[in-house]
Amino acid sequence: MEAGPSGFPLSIPELLSSPIGIVLDYDAIFLESDEYARRAVELMKERNQNCVLVSHKGEVVGIVSETDILDKMTRAKEMEKIRLREIMTSPVIAVAPGTTVQEAITVMKNRKIKQVMVHAYSAPIGIVSMKDIHEMMGKIAKTTII
Repeated sequence: MEAGPSGFPLSIPELLSSPIGIVLDYDAIFLESDEYARRAVELMKERNQNCVLVSHKGEVVGIVSETDILDKMTRAKEMEKIRLREIMTSPVIAVAPGTTVQEAITVMKNRKIKQVMVHAYSAPIGIVSMKDIHEMMGKIAKTTII
């Protein structure tokens, strides 16, 4: 696989055959399951993230995405009362660091989800979302057009 000077894929096929780490967001947000939804929303907005990994005693037990919050919460004031464990999706679908971008896309499409956790030896490393992959494809398209 040929890549650009910074390891950036030069084409969409190169991206799809690359390990998932090329689009991995290492800045995942972790919150305990007893935390309130309001805190998740604040952190997601502050750090420009699409989801929060939910843990219980240090183990990831669920995920709360923007979609979960929009679908499962009807009034803004409820965010003050709803705990993450009440709206999280569980279990979290995870892939290994050696998974290719194409394999991750297939997992997300088959499971009808928008993000997967990347883990090594059960330890979370980060999150990859379809949005991240689409943004990378857009960057590649821009560099190949110029």
